[in-house]
Amino acid sequence: MRNPTMWKVAAVVVLAIALVNVTLGLNLLPGPSEASERGTFAALLITWTMVLISAGSGVALAGFLLTAKRGR
Repeated sequence: MRNPTMWKVAAVVVLAIALVNVTLGLNLLPGPSEASERGTFAALLITWTMVLISAGSGVALAGFLLTAKRGR
């Protein structure tokens, strides 16, 4: 059985996790100029790519949870 309210709650939780992921990236990772000075710019780009892919996946999953149709 499908409880539509719980699927919506799950979608909101997934969006919150994606937002926390981006917020942690903004607060914990150094800026581009600091990374260039230290010589870790490539590592910064790779890390931000992983953060953005996981946040995008969270948004896609939340969209699926909000729009999933009920089975037969």
